[in-house]
Amino acid sequence: MALWVIVEASTGVASIIALITMPGGVPQWGVILLTALGVLSFLRAAYDSGILNAAPPISRSIKTAVVFLVILGVMIWLGRSAWPTVRVSPGHVTFNLLVPHENYIFSVINRTPSDVYKVRVEFRLKSPNKRYGGVSVQIPTSSRKPIMEGSVFSDTTGLICHDPRGGLLLLISVYRLIPNEVREISFTGENVAAGTALYAEVVSFTATPQPRIDNPLQASETFVATEPMTCNKTFVCSTEDGLCRPSIME
Repeated sequence: MALWVIVEASTGVASIIALITMPGGVPQWGVILLTALGVLSFLRAAYDSGILNAAPPISRSIKTAVVFLVILGVMIWLGRSAWPTVRVSPGHVTFNLLVPHENYIFSVINRTPSDVYKVRVEFRLKSPNKRYGGVSVQIPTSSRKPIMEGSVFSDTTGLICHDPRGGLLLLISVYRLIPNEVREISFTGENVAAGTALYAEVVSFTATPQPRIDNPLQASETFVATEPMTCNKTFVCSTEDGLCRPSIME
């Protein structure tokens, strides 16, 4: 019996290690399988080890339910963390104006086992007093890739919009990310009010290869609105200095 408990617990631990060490390397069905295997292995180990035998006044059913919920919660959390998708980190930052030209960097990460195209990230400014100001956008050197060989334009483009409340929306698209590739996007506050927050969210991407214009002197992108908004400017980022022009100022 002790040997079986060790085998069952080891199987559960192996599932956890796989989920932690292979983010993006496990397809969706693999994450589901590893999560379920971990839950079943730990539950079986708990049952065979006798730890579900509760002393009064706690009944066996209550202790079993508690252990099951803890194991299930931990494994679901690990499975969700390992789920193959494209993520942006951090989810938001706040401009506190502690330093002049306060700057933050967001990372867009492909945690899928395949190439992804047209990764759309939405950046939204939220101000406590509705004085939004603006931000300037730059691509760090390590994240600059031309839209095609020999082009001075990067594969990162954007659209400048405002929501119905006047808040600034930046819709940024990265043409292609290979598995586990990280792209950084830098934002510098320009005349923003203290406490203004910048939120980031990946809104769409596709694993289907997408066409690009066979012209190194041109870069373009098509954006589909997901909510009411007013858009009046676009920008393309340079591979030379990383600046995304025009500078975004209200």
